Amino acid sequence: MTKANFRILLIVSFFLGYFGAFYDFIFANELLEKINIYSEQITPAWSDEKNLLIGGFYIILMLVDFGVFVGLFFFYNFARILYIPILVVGYIASLFLGVLSVTSISLVLCSIATLLAGIVLYALFTEPVKSYFTKRAEETSSD
Repeated sequence: MTKANFRILLIVSFFLGYFGAFYDFIFANELLEKINIYSEQITPAWSDEKNLLIGGFYIILMLVDFGVFVGLFFFYNFARILYIPILVVGYIASLFLGVLSVTSISLVLCSIATLLAGIVLYALFTEPVKSYFTKRAEETSSD
C-alpha cells in the first residue's frame, strides 16, 4: 500500500465514522425523533452533571482522535501506537450512550467505518505501511 493509498483510507475511514455518527443529527427524521423522545421517557433520567461529564469526555475523545488522525496522516509513530487504545476506548465508551435509535444509513456508514478502521489497524502493523512510520522515526531521531 502506498502512502497516498493509506492516506485515502484514513480520510475515508475518519469521514465515514464521524459522518455516520452525526448523520441523524444533520438529516433529521421525524419518526426517529419520536422514537428517541419516547426512549428518553422510559429510561432513567441522567443528571445535568452526568450529561456534562459524558459530553466533555466525548469532546476530549474526539479531539484526541483527531490528533491521532493527523499523526497517522503525517506518519508520526506515536499515532500508530495510540490508535489502538483510542479505538478501544471509543468502542467501550459507546456502551455508555444508553438506548439509541439510528437510521439504517447511519448504521451502514458507521459499520463501513469500523471495517475500514480494522483495515487501518492491520496496515499500521504490517509492511509497507509500518516502514513509513519507522522511517519517519529514524529521520526525526537523526536530526
